[in-house]
Amino acid sequence: MKNVLIISPRFPPVNAADHQRVRMALPYFREHGWEPTILCVDPQFVEGSKDPYLLETVPPDISIESVSAVPLSLTRKMGFGSLSWRAKRSLNRRGQELLNKRAFDLLYFSTTEFGVMPLATEWKKKFGVPYVLDIQDPWVNDYYRSQGKRPPGGVLKHRITQSIASRQEPITLRDAAAITSVSAKYENDLRTKYPFIDHVPFHVIPFGGPEYDFEILKNLDIQTSRGRSDGTQEWVYIGRAGVDMQFSLRAFFCSVKKALDYNLIHRDSVRIRLFGTDYAAAGSGQQWSRQAADEFGLHSLVEEQPERIPYFEALHRLTHSDSIFVPGSDDPGYTASKIYPYILANRPLLTIFHKNSSVNAVINQTRAGVAVTFDENCTLESVAEEAFKRWFATRAYLEKPHTDWHRFEPYTAREMTDQITHIFDQAAANHNYRIAS
Repeated sequence: MKNVLIISPRFPPVNAADHQRVRMALPYFREHGWEPTILCVDPQFVEGSKDPYLLETVPPDISIESVSAVPLSLTRKMGFGSLSWRAKRSLNRRGQELLNKRAFDLLYFSTTEFGVMPLATEWKKKFGVPYVLDIQDPWVNDYYRSQGKRPPGGVLKHRITQSIASRQEPITLRDAAAITSVSAKYENDLRTKYPFIDHVPFHVIPFGGPEYDFEILKNLDIQTSRGRSDGTQEWVYIGRAGVDMQFSLRAFFCSVKKALDYNLIHRDSVRIRLFGTDYAAAGSGQQWSRQAADEFGLHSLVEEQPERIPYFEALHRLTHSDSIFVPGSDDPGYTASKIYPYILANRPLLTIFHKNSSVNAVINQTRAGVAVTFDENCTLESVAEEAFKRWFATRAYLEKPHTDWHRFEPYTAREMTDQITHIFDQAAANHNYRIAS
C-alpha cells in the first residue's frame, strides 16, 4: 500500500466546494492501493457553514491531521481573511512533522486556497517527495480585468493577491509530477503561458458524481419548507450566481416571462427558489437574481437566499424539487462540478451554459436534461427562445428525465477515483525511476 498526504485545508464538516473531490474519493483510495492521510485546518478556524452529516461520508479509519489558524477576527481587522494566509504556517509545521515521521510516496494538493500550494516545492526539496496539484479554479485569474467586471473583495485586494499568485504559480507548476484539473481550458491557458511545463502531465478530471451521498441521504431526516403550498411547482437552483452568470440568469428569466405570456405557466403556480448564490458571510450576501428577475417582472415568483445551505440539505432540496435549472458562467472554461448531484437528483433539469463548457457533453451523453448553449455571438433573446422552445413549449419541465445511467457510470466518484489513482501511480513510479537512474 502506497501512502499519499492530501492537503485540503477545508474538510468536513465544513460545507465547501473545494474538498469535494477528495471527500468523495476517500471511500475508494484503498481499492487502488493508496492509503490517504488528510492534512486540513480545524473547522473552528474555517469561515463558512458546517454540515455534520458530511462526516458520515468519511471512512472512520482515515487518518485526519488538523491544524489551527490565526483567528479570522484578528486578521479581518488588518484587511484580509484568506484561509491560506491564516493557516499556512501551521500547515507547514504539521506537514513537515508528518513527512519526518512517515514515508509518503506522494503529496496531493487539492484546494482553491492556492496560497498553500508553494509548500509543495518546499517539501519536495527538503524531503524528496513528488507532488500532484489539483487546479480547480484559475490560480492567476484574468477574467475580471479582461471583462471589465469588479472582482470579489474589490480591485485593490484582487490586484495584490494576483501579483503574489503570478510569482508563485510558475515556480510551483514547474516542479509538479502531474496536474489534475476540472477544465481543459485551464491546461491550454497554462501551457500557453508557461511553455516550460510541457513536460508536466496534465489530466482533466471533473469532480465525480456522489452516488454514495445519495444513499446516505435516504437515511437522513431532513426537513425543509417549500416556497408555497404543495400544489405549487417549485423550481430550484443551488449554487453560486455571480456577475459572470448574469447572462444565463437573464436568459432563463426571459424564457419564463415568455412562458407566462403564452399561458404555459401561471404566476400562482410557480415558485423559483435560489440558494447559496453568494459566498459572502451570512447576512452580507448579494441577491444576484433580483435585478434579472425584476427586469422581466418576475419579482413575485423569485425567492433567493444568498447564504450557502448545508450540503445534505441541498441534496434534499434537489431531490424534492419539481424541476431544476442551472445557469452557467460566460467564462468558456467554467465547469460546474455540481452538475453531477443535479443529475443524480433525477428531476427535470435545464442547463444554460457556454457552448464550450463540458457540462453540455455530460447532459447530452447521459440524456439527463435539456442543455441550452450560448457563446459571445448569441443574443439574450435567441438563448431565451431556445430555452422556451425546448423547456416550456415541450413541457419538459414536467417530465422526469430518461437518464442513461450506464453512460453516467464514467462520471461517478468511484470511476473518477480510479483515474486519479492511476495518475498517482504514474507520478510515484516516474519519480522512483528518476532516482534509480
